[in-house]
Amino acid sequence: MTTIRSPRWIRIISATIGCAALVLSGICFFAPHLLFGLDVYRTLTRLSLGLLGALAAGLGITAVVAAAEGDPVVLRTVVLAMFIASALTPPIIIYNIGAFDQMDTSGVQAFSVAGVVILGVSLPLLLSLLVLQRLRQAAKVEAAPAGRQVARTVQSDISDNPSSSISS
Repeated sequence: MTTIRSPRWIRIISATIGCAALVLSGICFFAPHLLFGLDVYRTLTRLSLGLLGALAAGLGITAVVAAAEGDPVVLRTVVLAMFIASALTPPIIIYNIGAFDQMDTSGVQAFSVAGVVILGVSLPLLLSLLVLQRLRQAAKVEAAPAGRQVARTVQSDISDNPSSSISS
């Protein structure tokens, strides 16, 4: 675990998107008709809704816990997973929006929803990921000289007193 803590704005973004994923999970499990319309079971099966809800719940809980902890390595992993999920969402929306009986406005609605996902979710996650990557590199640079110094100290102790070295 590193001593560097993630910036507050990255933790807020992660927690906010995690809470939104938890809300999506609840809607998928308990009220899918609110999100997908009244004919939800004609176009989607209960299994696919459950899988979407479980995926959203897992990402949401992990994101909120990682944001509360603030460890850059853990937060980077969670933000990367959420970024991959959010990057795959717009093509899926554009491809499947017509299946929900909204063919008249499917083009405008699909591109509007995809644009909101890209600007509201993917872009903040990408910026967070870039900052967390720089923090990771800074932590490596900070830890490297300390590790070399310990190795030099151990090596000099062994060369100063060869009889105290461990033999097998």
